[in-house]
Amino acid sequence: MRVTYDKLKRYVEASPGYVLKEHGNDVELVFTTPSLEEAASIGEGEGHRLIVLRGVREGEYVRFTQAQIRSGEHVEPLDLKDLELWLEYIENFA
Repeated sequence: MRVTYDKLKRYVEASPGYVLKEHGNDVELVFTTPSLEEAASIGEGEGHRLIVLRGVREGEYVRFTQAQIRSGEHVEPLDLKDLELWLEYIENFA
């Protein structure tokens, strides 16, 4: 599963809650989810989770190879197929 690097970078710059970390060709996309209270617009709350995608930059693309959800100390793997529509949205952004 891959996305154009420039489109990913533009999307992250325009979208709060996203951070793009790079170390050489290794890429990590981190999204902080809103808490239930924030999502319901009833104030701030705890319970944020992180969705972390790891991948490798290959030319003009980033190929994601691993995804997980982090909630406190708990880490749960995510199937990249479950994120396919999200990555398609990013690819079609701008």
